[in-house]
Amino acid sequence: VHLESLGHEVVAIVAEAETALRLCQELRPDLAILDIMLAGKMDGIEAGEQILSRCSIPVLYLTGHDEQTLFERAKTTSPYAYLLKPVNERELRLTIELTLLRHRVAAEAAEQRRHFAEAQRIGNMGSWDWNIATNELKWSDHIYRIFGLEPQQFAATHEAFLSMVAPDDTEAVSAAVSAALEGAPYDIEHRIVLPNGGQRWVHERGTATFDDAGLPIRLCGTVQDITQRKHHDDEMRRLAFTDAVTV
Repeated sequence: VHLESLGHEVVAIVAEAETALRLCQELRPDLAILDIMLAGKMDGIEAGEQILSRCSIPVLYLTGHDEQTLFERAKTTSPYAYLLKPVNERELRLTIELTLLRHRVAAEAAEQRRHFAEAQRIGNMGSWDWNIATNELKWSDHIYRIFGLEPQQFAATHEAFLSMVAPDDTEAVSAAVSAALEGAPYDIEHRIVLPNGGQRWVHERGTATFDDAGLPIRLCGTVQDITQRKHHDDEMRRLAFTDAVTV
């Protein structure tokens, strides 16, 4: 009644967690409001976890149970809010509005990340961010694919990156990095050695960020697989110096 008076459509009211999960999968409501103590093999917390993970539907716990252990369990399911009964209408209305807003913003951000990842895949390009103070190097998923690596099997640091640069190119890459940390644009083509022993050509671009004292704190940029272009250029050069009677 309270929800309908606030202008929301109530698609179902159930007492069992399994039924709540099934209806969320079938009806796809904008929001699931759960009591922690539900009937069935699952309680409300387990149902909330399943609803969020399987259906991507935001979960709001509205319950009269305030035990700390239950609250700690509920937190692990990443609910959007946790309200204790009795709750007044204004508080409920604001909580629902904020929950729906947060979920919409999160969904839009996830969609943007998907578009960004797809753009990187199409362009055969990845992005990276090197925190110089902590030596933490973050790679986008496509960089791992370019380097032939699995994220869980590679601790990305600047030294680890340099170890994959072809030995003949290491000095040039190090010099380009040093120049970038003094303010020059980071722009270099070089080879990398894959785990299987093969090589690829990549083109890296980046810029450094400096603190108030003029010291570099970050170096961010992109890396693009240009192996195919390099092979094409080599073939064009070969053809330019080859004629029908040359052997």
